[in-house]
Amino acid sequence: PPAAQAAVPPPAAQAAVPPPVPVSAAPPPPPSVDQVYRHRLAESTPAITASTDAPNLVAGTAPGLPQQKVTLTRPVQLAKAPHAASGVQALDAYKAAKNVSSFQVGTIGFGEGTAELVPGEDQHLKDVAQLVRQKGGTVRILGRSASPRLDVDPAANREANRQLADRRADVVAQQLVRLGVPGHKLYAGAALDLGTQQPVGAVSAGDATEIYIDY
Repeated sequence: PPAAQAAVPPPAAQAAVPPPVPVSAAPPPPPSVDQVYRHRLAESTPAITASTDAPNLVAGTAPGLPQQKVTLTRPVQLAKAPHAASGVQALDAYKAAKNVSSFQVGTIGFGEGTAELVPGEDQHLKDVAQLVRQKGGTVRILGRSASPRLDVDPAANREANRQLADRRADVVAQQLVRLGVPGHKLYAGAALDLGTQQPVGAVSAGDATEIYIDY
């Protein structure tokens, strides 16, 4: 008779594989400055929609009214005015004499939202510098800015205008120094009455910087 075959043992039971441990999702990154800007803009002006590239808005959605394009200027990033580097003193350090005679000798124009001189103002500053060199006196430079579009928040917009006004005054002061006016004779800064009223006799617009000579 054929030889008896050896019994084959049953296959060993496989160990149970535990299910994979779920990995918690990484927290979302913080919103960018641009995302915060657009979120604040959407909250403050729900009827206005912004494009994806720049805050150029379209307003006027009421029936029967034509659409009007509105452009917002992004808040400017301004460095602290380098008054001390050239001897120019801060405007709030100016102490007027009791019987001082003051004359407004110039208004210097700037583009809205910028600290760049408009064309032709270089010659105006040359005339002012020549007058100071010939007649002497102390020069006060009152920077101004009245842009409503530097920030969507009213308080932040006022502060941005104040900083821009200070920067404009410094641009004028540094140009006068390059034209030969001693820095210690110059006082420059944002107008102390910025946002309220202009000094008596001032004839400048909201984006012009005033130059006074005091004797």
